[in-house]
Amino acid sequence: MATFTVSQGLSPAAAEQIDRLVASELIRGSDALCRILRFLADHAGDSPDTSVREFVLATQVLGRDPAQYDSSFDSCVRVQVMRLRSKLAQYYAGPGAFDPIVITIPRGAYKLLMQERSHAPSAPVACGPSLSRLEASPQLRLSWPVGLLGALCLLFGILLGIALTLSTGAAGRLAP
Repeated sequence: MATFTVSQGLSPAAAEQIDRLVASELIRGSDALCRILRFLADHAGDSPDTSVREFVLATQVLGRDPAQYDSSFDSCVRVQVMRLRSKLAQYYAGPGAFDPIVITIPRGAYKLLMQERSHAPSAPVACGPSLSRLEASPQLRLSWPVGLLGALCLLFGILLGIALTLSTGAAGRLAP
């Protein structure tokens, strides 16, 4: 498989952003995602308004045999690009939240959209408990099992109370 370098047609900031993405923990572990991202970046530098064909990604980037590749039976490109979209969204929601350039892959196309932020988002001002998704997620992961356990205990207590009441017949025997 070929190795790809980022095109000279990209701005230095965009090329730096591609390098930052490829080096991120979310993407660097997948050779296929890195190759797709670099290939699409190279294409964006040369032809920013055109989308790459699925067949080209399958054969030139993912190493599928051109004589045997049929996109109606082999979804490798669609799956990998969907994974890359997801990883990009995760990156910009987390470690890349303050990056100067946001790179996305629009649905229905195999091309990169690069959008410069007019200004980097400012850091949140601490004026009470933080409600950001990244900081609240560990609490949410711990709180829902506790809530579920509490609800199950309450339900068990109610059922036990009903069972004891019915088994002793206390409801009908209390009157003199």
